[in-house]
Formats: sequence, structure tokens, C-alpha cells
Amino acid sequence: MKINQRNNKIESLYIHIPFCNNICTYCDFSKFIYRKDWVDKYLRSLKREFLSYNINKNEIKTIYFGGGTPSSLTCSQIRRLLLIFKDYLKIAKEITFEANPESLDVKKLKLLYSFGVNRLSLGVETFNPDILRELNRKHTNTQVKNIISKARDAGFKNINIDLIYGYKSQTLADVKKDVEEVIKLNVEHISYYSLLVEEHTKLYNQSYKPLDDDTLRNYFDYIHQVLKKNKYIHYEVSNFAKKGYKSEHNLTYWNNQQYYGIGLSASGYIGNVRYKNTNNLMKYFSNQYKYSEELVDIKDDLTYYLMLKLRLKQGFNKDEFKNKFHFDINTVEPLLNKLENHKYLHNTNNQISLTYSGMMILDDIVSELLLEIEKNYFI
Repeated sequence: MKINQRNNKIESLYIHIPFCNNICTYCDFSKFIYRKDWVDKYLRSLKREFLSYNINKNEIKTIYFGGGTPSSLTCSQIRRLLLIFKDYLKIAKEITFEANPESLDVKKLKLLYSFGVNRLSLGVETFNPDILRELNRKHTNTQVKNIISKARDAGFKNINIDLIYGYKSQTLADVKKDVEEVIKLNVEHISYYSLLVEEHTKLYNQSYKPLDDDTLRNYFDYIHQVLKKNKYIHYEVSNFAKKGYKSEHNLTYWNNQQYYGIGLSASGYIGNVRYKNTNNLMKYFSNQYKYSEELVDIKDDLTYYLMLKLRLKQGFNKDEFKNKFHFDINTVEPLLNKLENHKYLHNTNNQISLTYSGMMILDDIVSELLLEIEKNYFI
């Protein structure tokens, strides 16, 4: 069965920069310690891959430079990077650049702003110096405060901070301190993730055990409560924003829409194909970009749709669901009613969404929905 795409335009572009000044103990993204010669070669390959897509610049609305640590590049390298995309930067509505506080300075901030970058995403993770050392993070709290002040002076009005909770040594008092500090900074957006110990990380190799689920839930309940009280909207499972400052680029992913992904290990979604680039730097230098391609059939698309859409506070529209999958979600009304009675789900006239409690057990709810839909749909 053919998948119905609501919008055939691809409006988002992700660009991966896999270089860092140091490797964090929890990071499982594709990354390498910064080397000038590798970065120079990488930028040449990145440009070749980008041009191979022949992307219509008038359709791109969001651009995201992620990593790795894009700010680990020198000023001249950042300029070369931005020049590759200059015509797109002039038109896109939201342009995000990931950075670590210690690798940003006034010169880089002014350069980014002059090219149209209008959103910064800072990797802070925690304000606890002991845990920062445990994670091999190199910034200080003073650097965080100073770089935000300098970013404001440079013109940035949209700043995100990434934070992580659930470290082995973390107490509720530590969480309260982190929340207190981030509120003082008055940033527009906060991404707050639970620590995951992934394979191929130092923490995994050390058999590091994060906190138990009950403690994690207790911590996140506190985070949610205090951020909400301070007028941050909890619009996605792990993301909070002031009014008008949701991440437009990340909404592309969560709304199950298509996007270009370029760079080492980048993922993309074009037509009915989800692809992933190689994470082999030498192959990438020799223009061997693709690693895998997955043809998304109707069952795959249903899974992606539910997993992603239900991450959002707004959930999904019943008419949109019916138009896309040719299936009336009200067919599984007994399950919807059960979830609603347990206060996990809102089922209004034309919208399905999860409650806060439902968001906290998202995977379980999606599994139940998929099982019930497949009984009535996939024969």
C-alpha cells in the first residue's frame, strides 16, 4: 500500500560535524578528536555531498548544524562551513548551531550571527562540577553564564540548553540545583534528557549503571513541575520551551516529516526511504556517503508515526491518521477508552494525545496501540 505524504516538500536540512576537542564519557554519536587536516578534508567532502542533492533553497525552512561539536572548528573553518550553505542560510526561518561553552567566543558568535544563524544549542549537561568531570566535560559554570551573556550581546534571542539527569552519583538536591541554575539563565528552550548508557561509550565500558526507573521518574517529576511553574511549556517528552520557541527543526522529526541529512553518520528521510550515512571517515573522504537505506512500508510508517507523534503534547489528528493510513483510529476505541480511564491518554473529538503520565510510558502505549491496530488492519 502506498504511503500518503501530506507534504512532498522537504523543508529541513541536518548537517553533521563529527569533531570535538574532547570525548565525553556518555556520547555515542559519530565523533573524532579535532584535527585541522581532517576538518579541511571533511568540509570538501561535505560540500560535494550537499551539492549532489540539488536541494531547492526556497523550500528549506530549518537548518541544524549538529555533532560532534561544530563550535570546535576554528573561525576560518566555520566560515568555510557556512559559505557552503550561504544561499540557504539567507532564506531559512530557523538555523541552529550546536556548541560547547568553552569552544565559543565573541568572534565565532558574531560570525555565526552575520551568516543568519539565529538559534544556539549549548551542551551544558549539569552545573555540578564533580559530575562534569565524571562526564569529561571541560567547561565551567562561569563559562556558561559568560557565553550566554556574550551571545545576547551578539544578537541571539533564541538559546537552548541541553541538560542530563540520572547520573549514578546524582541526588535530588543536585537536580534541584541544576533546575535552579538553568531558570536563572532565562534561556528560551531546555532539552532535558535521562542519561542512557550506550554501547561504544566509556561509561558502557566501565559497566556504569544509571539510577533506577523510580528515582528517574521522581527526578523528572520535579523537573517538569518546576519548569512548568516557570512558564516553560512541556511540548515534547524531553523538551521545554517558552511560548513561541519550540524547536521548529526537531518538530520535523517528531511530526514524521521528511528531511535531508548530510555528513558523517547523518540520517535522512526522502520519499519513502530512510537512510543513514557511513560513520567511516576515510570512506566519507572518498565520497562513499551512504551506509544503509530502509524502504519504509506502511507498517514501518505507522510505527514511526505513533512513536514520534505521541512524543508531542499535541499528539496526532484523527483525520490526518485516517487519510495517511486509510484506517479509522476509532476502530480500536476499547483500547483508547482503557488508556483514557487510566489517565494515560486524551481522546477528544478529533485528536489523540498522551497525558504527562502517558508520556512517561510512551513505549508501552505505542506497543499496545500497534498490536491492536494490526489485529484490525494488517491481515
